[in-house]
This record gives sequence, structure tokens and C-alpha cells, in this order.
Amino acid sequence: MVRCAGTHLDWSKQFSKIDVRYYFLAFIQNILILLIAMTVIPTIVGLLPGHISFDYVSNNFGQRVSSFFRAGFYLPQILPAAVIGIVWAWILQPDTGVVNYVFKSIGMVSWAQNWLGDPKFALLAVMFVMVWFQIGYPIVIFMAALQRIEPEY
Repeated sequence: MVRCAGTHLDWSKQFSKIDVRYYFLAFIQNILILLIAMTVIPTIVGLLPGHISFDYVSNNFGQRVSSFFRAGFYLPQILPAAVIGIVWAWILQPDTGVVNYVFKSIGMVSWAQNWLGDPKFALLAVMFVMVWFQIGYPIVIFMAALQRIEPEY
């Protein structure tokens, strides 16, 4: 027991009031969702831009333009995570963020949300940022793999 300002606090009784199973299951569910957002979604989504950038852009605009796109897609991978977090926090800000500004300017005021503060949207917003952050790596890997395939196939 801990004495705090004249009161007795029994931490075991306070802790037993919390439904640990509910929070633990929510924690596991969120971790699994974020794991999918970091691995599966960028890999699947990266196939199409990688193929388009390799096949269409290389053939029609040249290797230099294709390399430019590859570098642009890979740029989020080399930026520090703290910088990406700050930039996306500004973009998703509820009052002055770019996303809400765009929604308000095109008349979709009801779509303007507190993206990171509302529990309904926070996980989706973080997943979107994580997919954006991770998508460059699969694109570069797929483009490199496609370059290794002989043209006669």
C-alpha cells in the first residue's frame, strides 16, 4: 500500500478494476492491423506502380525519367521517421491541416475530421501514412526484378 496525501492507495484493487483482457485484445488487434499496413498492403499496392514505372515510363519516356520516379517513390524510405511524423501531423491537423482545408474548399465540410484525435479515424490515418512510407521499397524491388527479366520472355 502507498500513502499519498493522507490516503491509502491499494494499487492491486485499482488495477483489478481495469478489464485487462479487453485492452490486451484491442492491443493485439491494432498490432496485427499495423503489421498488415506495414508489410502486406505496400507489397500488393507496390506491384502496379512498379510495373507501370518499369514498362510504360521506361519505354515511352526513357530510363532517366524512370529513375526519377524510382527515386521519388523511394524518398520516404530515406527520410527520418521523425520528419515524416511531423509533416503528416501538420497535414492531418484538424484546424489548419491540408486534408481538411481541401475538403472544406471543395464543399465537403462533413469530411473534415480530427484525423489523429478521433479513435474512429486515428488507426486508418496512421495506416495510410505507414503505407505511404513503406510503398517505395517494394516499388524499387519490383522494378529491379523486372529489369533482370530477359526481353524475349
